[in-house]
Amino acid sequence: MVGTVAGAGLMYAGLTYGGGNDGFDSYPELAKAAEARMILEEAGVGFDSKKAIDGYVKGGLDSFSGYTASGAEDFSVDEYVNNSGTAVASGFRIKKAEDGGILLRSVEENKAAYVSGLREGDEIVSVNGTDIISTGYDDTASLLLGKQDTVCELVVVREGEKHNISFKRDNAPVTDLTWENLNGIGFIKFRYAGGITEEMISEALSELKDAKGYILDLRSDQPEDPEVCASILRFLAPGQQLLCVSNNGDMDFLSKEPADPALKGNVVLMINRNTSRCSEVITAAVKNINPDAVIVGERSSGEASYQKSVDLPSGGQVYYTAGTFHIEGIEDWNGKGIQPDKEVLMDPAKIGTDDDIQIKEAIEILD
Repeated sequence: MVGTVAGAGLMYAGLTYGGGNDGFDSYPELAKAAEARMILEEAGVGFDSKKAIDGYVKGGLDSFSGYTASGAEDFSVDEYVNNSGTAVASGFRIKKAEDGGILLRSVEENKAAYVSGLREGDEIVSVNGTDIISTGYDDTASLLLGKQDTVCELVVVREGEKHNISFKRDNAPVTDLTWENLNGIGFIKFRYAGGITEEMISEALSELKDAKGYILDLRSDQPEDPEVCASILRFLAPGQQLLCVSNNGDMDFLSKEPADPALKGNVVLMINRNTSRCSEVITAAVKNINPDAVIVGERSSGEASYQKSVDLPSGGQVYYTAGTFHIEGIEDWNGKGIQPDKEVLMDPAKIGTDDDIQIKEAIEILD
């Protein structure tokens, strides 16, 4: 019976043992997967093809890579959630826990998530009765999102004990780049590079052109392709060359014409352990072109990768880490991070609050 089912499994996949099929010749593990699937289906066990494919593809990849059946997602689930209006306004960031639950990587004080009782390090194992671990992180993390003042019921694990928490959401439109004048200091905050346009940066620098100095708040993970990153450098570090090294060792140099207006004068760069990818590129490039710039905060994450996505003939999409990028002529920070000139340790949950001592230090340097 097993042999019959296994054979049927291979026929089901359009493949046969010893048939010289390129798929099985190159990837023999596909035969094992087909066997297992058909045996389970014969036994009446439910099978989710999307999860199976995602698990197979992602099994040998990093946390930034994966597969989607629809091809609609351009970035990972946690990036989608963390950059949502709900997460930003409610003051939380998530990532996948080791056991598959939703781990709160940070919770900002005095915002909706904190007020509801959630804390950094909590693991959410249930949202409105849906078990996260058994259902799957990718299919449930977005359940945290919702409209202003709506409530979802959570079960969280904190120090080994379960707690029931009613989370009342806050929500607000998210602006990927914000800027303001802080008593003569130009303050520019980067949230998500994917939505930052050259027009935004130009407008920010034009409005802040009379500032006595600038603070660039880069305390966030900003995944983006090298082309977008190079466009940002036109304004913030004109003339700096971006070096991209693909997984197969190919190198590509990106440099765009300097923009007008461009960042000039005294600069403080704020970074922390959430600073990664494009945020690290900006930090390194500005420091390289302006050695007097001061980096304040904590060592960055040391994640210098960039991702690409490919639409599949089936209609799905695979997105994967394609290589690393850094600034030509300076030491590669991948895996090591960028060390601040002035270390100021602080709970990320206090960013933007009255207890944001990193921004206080930045202002003091420029005053």
